[in-house]
Amino acid sequence: MQNLDFFNGMPDRSYNSSPYENMPYDSRNIDLLIKNNSTQHIEDRQKNKAGFMLFLVLTIAILSFTGGLIVGLKYGSQNHPIVDEATQRGINNLKSKVSSTIDEKRQSVQAKNSFPASTHPFAIRISGEFDEKNSHHIAEILSSMGHRVILSPTDSSKYRVFIGPYKTRNEALSILKTLDTNEETKHLASMNIIKRS
Repeated sequence: MQNLDFFNGMPDRSYNSSPYENMPYDSRNIDLLIKNNSTQHIEDRQKNKAGFMLFLVLTIAILSFTGGLIVGLKYGSQNHPIVDEATQRGINNLKSKVSSTIDEKRQSVQAKNSFPASTHPFAIRISGEFDEKNSHHIAEILSSMGHRVILSPTDSSKYRVFIGPYKTRNEALSILKTLDTNEETKHLASMNIIKRS
């Protein structure tokens, strides 16, 4: 059957019944066809192989880098640290400052939300400022007696110690009297009732 172009009535030559019809060589030569066809397959295989090799090299590089980091972090010793001392010290200082600031803010927010000054306006303040060790020791003693203790840091790395808060002045006064007569808390500096703002 012939392919006709209905516009001009002439046979249409744009349609090839065989993909090799317009080739410059004799398409009926089977040896030449096989050779050209296999060359195309070889080029395709080489492209695929090159892409796979690139993928393999990149994968090995990424795994080697990651493995080196893991081994270095896990098995790094004091003699061969990964990070120098100054950097490690700076990171640790920054971490402690950030975590202490976050903890202080969280504690103050929790304390304010738990016992707002509008409903619990009174507290007992132990006079003086204490270093961290002594303030925690005092807080431990008072907590073991069942009192709520608040440690408030000052700018000079010291702490103020508060007991409470309480709803009424009379409630704070009765606690203050029991603390003044107790053997464990008698040695503390003078204590007085304050009004929270």
